[in-house]
Amino acid sequence: MFIFGESVAKAGIREHLDFLIRFPSSRERAYMFVSKGEARNTLELFPPIESSSAEVLRRLTDLGIGMRVTMHQLSLMISGDSRAAVLPMIHILPKTKSAEPFQTIPYLLGGAVFKDDKMVGVISEKVTRGVMWLRNEIGEYTLVFEAKGAEGLVSLKPVKATIKLIPKIEGDKWKMIVRVNTHGDIIQNGTSMDPMNPKLLKEMSKGFEEDVQERIMSAFNEVQLRYKADIFEFGKAFHRKYPKQWEKVQDHWDMQFFKVQVIPKVKANITKPGLISSPEGLPREEVKKK
Repeated sequence: MFIFGESVAKAGIREHLDFLIRFPSSRERAYMFVSKGEARNTLELFPPIESSSAEVLRRLTDLGIGMRVTMHQLSLMISGDSRAAVLPMIHILPKTKSAEPFQTIPYLLGGAVFKDDKMVGVISEKVTRGVMWLRNEIGEYTLVFEAKGAEGLVSLKPVKATIKLIPKIEGDKWKMIVRVNTHGDIIQNGTSMDPMNPKLLKEMSKGFEEDVQERIMSAFNEVQLRYKADIFEFGKAFHRKYPKQWEKVQDHWDMQFFKVQVIPKVKANITKPGLISSPEGLPREEVKKK
């Protein structure tokens, strides 16, 4: 793994990245991060459980806590059609009063946005999750959303998804259709709805669908409007399907990307209601059955 300090990332990482790539090819699979503050502050930590802070970060990345970006992927993003990238952001957990100096752990929270090779901003954890949907990097994780038709939250796990980007040009309108097919099982029901009823389960699935759509649009709007950075690699998709039109905009793709319209088409289903029909402690007569 390699960590760029925040100041280095803002100044530009191309020279550092080129130097690293010249090493043996095995390093191309190394995970890449940006640290809040100086990188050495992360490396100096002594985690109470794992042998090193690097091992903590590797485990968090493998578990899908944050984005997973290798050196090879970063190089392709920076030099690709979009000339933009995003890396997971490292923060340091405040140590407890009884802990020894540096005895704490790093954790992943949000992402660092790059245009060309310079870091131009930071996105929140929620926006990062939306970015992962758009980049088809959602693995298996718990999703919590507000059910449609009743107060309360529903938790699903594992959420699995397939995402397909479909570029479309109509006249001077550039559009990206994001087709999402996702599903999950209920592990906790915080509503008064009984998911054993097919009709109510369908309503809950509708809430799931709307939540995914909102995540996608929130992430896209944040990155498009604030940074004009195509960290979703839409440029690659347009280049592949419309090579002639791409030639006309490739030198000012960031401005064209700012005009791209995203159209999410989400199909989300709760495949199994699980063993939980209603919240624990809720009187039977208050459970919504139909």
